[in-house]
Amino acid sequence: MVDEQKSGEAGEFMTRAELLRLEGAHHDALVTLLRGLSENPSHHPARLLLARVLFELGCAPFALREVEMLCRALPANQSLMKLYQGMGGTDAFSPGSPSEEVLAESEIDFDAISDLEEEQR
Repeated sequence: MVDEQKSGEAGEFMTRAELLRLEGAHHDALVTLLRGLSENPSHHPARLLLARVLFELGCAPFALREVEMLCRALPANQSLMKLYQGMGGTDAFSPGSPSEEVLAESEIDFDAISDLEEEQR
C-alpha cells in the first residue's frame, strides 16, 4: 500500500513539473523534479524529464549525466541508449564514473521521451 502511495505521489510531482515546463517555468519545474526525485530517486520517467528540463535550461552536460544514469539503470533500453548517443554520449562509459564531456549546443529529439514513457507503461 505504501508503494502505491509513493508511485501516485511520484506521478503527481512529475505531472506538475511537466505542466510547469510547458508553461515555460523551467526553474520551477526543475525544483519540483529535484524535490520529487529526492523522495523517489528511482522514478525513471521523472529522471528523464529532469534531463529534458536541464537541457532546455542550457545545462546539456547535466542532462547527459541524467540520461547516462538512466542507461546504467536500464541497460536493455535501446531507445534510451539512442537518446544518450544522440546527445553525444558513448556506450563505452565505465561503471561508477559519470560522463564529464562538455557538449556543444546541438539539436536533440526529446520527442523520443514520449516513446520511452509509453514503453515503460
